[in-house]
Amino acid sequence: MQSENPATVAADTRQALDAWVDPWIDRSLGELKAIESVTATPDAMRLVVRLPVPVGDGYATELAERLSAQEEELRQNNQEL
Repeated sequence: MQSENPATVAADTRQALDAWVDPWIDRSLGELKAIESVTATPDAMRLVVRLPVPVGDGYATELAERLSAQEEELRQNNQEL
């Protein structure tokens, strides 16, 4: 992420998150209006996600793992283009 503009990274990330379908709720995060904010710096990214349903203690960790896996898949697809 260091070579990319943080504002562009944040906007692209938000767009991808809005389209991402939560496998437990079966609705996109955008449809749920769950993404409160996405901010990026050259070294880090911060997401604030607020779901309209209660979730268990492990949800944040599992969500992060699934999003990381999707990010890696997107990177691989972009390299193939």
